Amino acid sequence: MKKILIGLFILSSTTLFAQDHRNNNVPTNVQHSFQKDYPNAQKTQWKTSNGQWHGTYKDKNNRNVETHYKADGQRIDTHISYNQNELPSSVRDKASKKYNTNYSSSRIERPNSQPLYQIRSEKGSTTYMDENGHKRKYKDSH
Repeated sequence: MKKILIGLFILSSTTLFAQDHRNNNVPTNVQHSFQKDYPNAQKTQWKTSNGQWHGTYKDKNNRNVETHYKADGQRIDTHISYNQNELPSSVRDKASKKYNTNYSSSRIERPNSQPLYQIRSEKGSTTYMDENGHKRKYKDSH
């Protein structure tokens, strides 16, 4: 029994160290901005690509969230996975007419901007809409 407990302790310590080590690479500016923007986020996993930092975690509603920051700590946007029934009715109606029920959806929150909804068909085409279901252009840089 002692060996099992010691083994579990070592494994959990190693796991904690690995998580801390990964997150230590995140620039301080990004860490501070993220903590300010999402103080309740837990178990955030970080990666970097194209000079941007991407933090992923589950929100309080168990939805997948991916938030994007520049290295200076400026938030670019946040993508929150939405079920079709969570979409505003105007967005859901237009998406259903265009794609039937064969699509995935996300809410995109951007600093100082109205949210957008990303609708992605099973075949890979993507449409962006505002809360009223009007088609919008958006350059998703990730």
